[in-house]
Amino acid sequence: MSDISIKKYGPEHKEDLVNFLGKGLKWSKLDKNERKTLFEWKYEKNPYLKEPLNFVAMEGEKLIGHIGFVVQRFILGERSHLFATPCDSMVHPDHRNKGVFSYLVEVSNLSIIEDIELELFLSLSPTETTAKVTKRSGYVPVGEREKLYNLSIFSIAAKSKKDVIVDKNISLEKNSSAQITRDIKVDEIVTLMEDSRDTDKITNQRDIDFYRWRFLDCPKDHIFIYLWKDHELKGYISLEMDPIFIGNKKVDYYSILEYGYIDTSTFDHLIKIMTDNMKDVPMMFYAFTKNKEEISIMKRYGFQGTESMKIRILQKKSVLDRRGLPGILIKPAVKEVKDDDYSIDHKDIRSQDNWSLFWSDVQ
Repeated sequence: MSDISIKKYGPEHKEDLVNFLGKGLKWSKLDKNERKTLFEWKYEKNPYLKEPLNFVAMEGEKLIGHIGFVVQRFILGERSHLFATPCDSMVHPDHRNKGVFSYLVEVSNLSIIEDIELELFLSLSPTETTAKVTKRSGYVPVGEREKLYNLSIFSIAAKSKKDVIVDKNISLEKNSSAQITRDIKVDEIVTLMEDSRDTDKITNQRDIDFYRWRFLDCPKDHIFIYLWKDHELKGYISLEMDPIFIGNKKVDYYSILEYGYIDTSTFDHLIKIMTDNMKDVPMMFYAFTKNKEEISIMKRYGFQGTESMKIRILQKKSVLDRRGLPGILIKPAVKEVKDDDYSIDHKDIRSQDNWSLFWSDVQ
């Protein structure tokens, strides 16, 4: 490893890094301009840091590895906490299985601990490979990732893209209405999400800074579904379009990023509006940390997990996430970890029951 150096990312690395990320699975279908735009949004426009928090592995002048960190504020009760999420970890194929990624994790984590007042490293979307390495580096797995999918045979086999109708207003009874739109109502969403937040669980601090960055600045395609009563927002769902590939066939599908509601009947009504107006559009629901009642409602409207043969086949083909991956991986941001470091405000962060996470938290 003496010929490999780990360096903090600087502007001089940008062009090489944008090109390098194009060799990774998540970025490989994007052209260079799309990769550049995505990189700038995720790392350069992050509202919680003054500069990108990325590290590169170099062999001489050649970039051979990368790990980035997205910093976000999470909240428990009334106290906020700064967490860093490792993202877009990658090592050049010629240098894999040589300890380069472990070296990247070790050096980057130590550098961040020394430079930033951080409480936790929080890996939100580990792959099979990164999970193995980060666990060896002291990360602790919490729960098992669980997703539900609404994938019809038609949506998978269709030769043409299924367009989603947006800018649609729906009149309902009892002074209520629904709206499907690309416009985000930031102030109303912030109020709703705060009013519906479970203060006993750790969740992302969904304030104006978060929504401006996560939605307004984000280059991806979003759809918002609102449920109003007497001109007041009572429920909300946001979705983000991401493609999956079945062989060489590109299928556009929407991830349910997050939602808020005043009562369970409102959530039920929201899901009905969504599924009625997005028929044959593939969708994913991040069920990890969600309560049984919400999961039951999603299944009633056609979402399925591994009980479905179709889902198991797509998982086996690596089109969808395989089972067995951790829900999250955590590591206290201290040099010498003690058992007390796994407690935040008397909550054990190793317990899945103490978290409330949405797909919008996962970058």
